[in-house]
Amino acid sequence: DGTDVNGVDRSHNGQWVATADDKGMVKVYNYPVLENASSKFVLGKGHSSHVTNCRFNADDSYLLTTGGNDRSVFQWKITPRRS
Repeated sequence: DGTDVNGVDRSHNGQWVATADDKGMVKVYNYPVLENASSKFVLGKGHSSHVTNCRFNADDSYLLTTGGNDRSVFQWKITPRRS
């Protein structure tokens, strides 16, 4: 879709990978990401413009993201989905 990915991080437990992009979106995928399942992710919206980076904290309970023009730091609670 032409969106630049500005940041990517894999969780320490190896279960998820997160991306931060130019459209202000934060996406969390199961890891490894399978080619035919590329559309399956959890979407986080909150930043008013591009997201510059993302990082999981040490115990993978939060994902931290930094915004560009909104100059904010978001802390997203990670709650694993129940099967």
